Amino acid sequence: MAAAWADKQAWAPSTAKRGRYLLAQWLPALGDTPARALTPTDIRHVVLAIEAEGHHEFARRVLAQIGRVLRHAGALGHAERDLAADPGDVLAPVHSDKYSSLTTPAEIAELMRAIYAYTGDPSRCYCLRILPLLFTRPGELRNARWPEFDLDGPEPLWRTPGERLKIRRKNPGEHLVPLSAQATVLLKELRTITGTNSHGPLFPGLVDGKPISDATLGQALRRMGYGPDKIVSRGFRAMASTASKARRDRVGGQCIP
Repeated sequence: MAAAWADKQAWAPSTAKRGRYLLAQWLPALGDTPARALTPTDIRHVVLAIEAEGHHEFARRVLAQIGRVLRHAGALGHAERDLAADPGDVLAPVHSDKYSSLTTPAEIAELMRAIYAYTGDPSRCYCLRILPLLFTRPGELRNARWPEFDLDGPEPLWRTPGERLKIRRKNPGEHLVPLSAQATVLLKELRTITGTNSHGPLFPGLVDGKPISDATLGQALRRMGYGPDKIVSRGFRAMASTASKARRDRVGGQCIP
């Protein structure tokens, strides 16, 4: 039943790897038991053993996946109900923090000055300069490739393939991102540096054909004096949201571009 459930998932390659890794954490213990014969105690033993090793959030992810498989089994008539809902209260709560970000105009201005003063590998420099102008998820930008960009038309555009988006299930088509004049200028500059491979990544890393990693951006931010307690690459979207809301509040709720 677990294998049948997994085969039906519209997973991206990275998500599929994580999903099947989760399966491997509980199937050896429960996989030979018919779904209808499982008890909450069986499931509780598995997730508590994972939590006992200090993996609190991981234990909850395993429990959630067991629940999804059991709901799939129930829909096919092979289980009475989702027994994974019962052991949830025995797990310690997980307190997840939001991504570190900056919120005030003064802090954001200082960060932007630091980014433009930063020198080093062009992939790092340009990725950090472009990210605050687009506010996409860092992974979507880092994995971007040159064929996705139309920089020379009257309305510069980035066509993000649907399979690389977190919302791919709701919107399997490509995602269109209009490019501002500032972003277009930076991308054209970058094209003269990394665009020699017209089908390659915008921000090539050390491995041929592969883009830079999220850790690479984090290292660059730390060298500027911005540790993970101040801002991380995934915090730029939160920074945009907070700054935009603050601006609307200052102008009486109006949305001013």
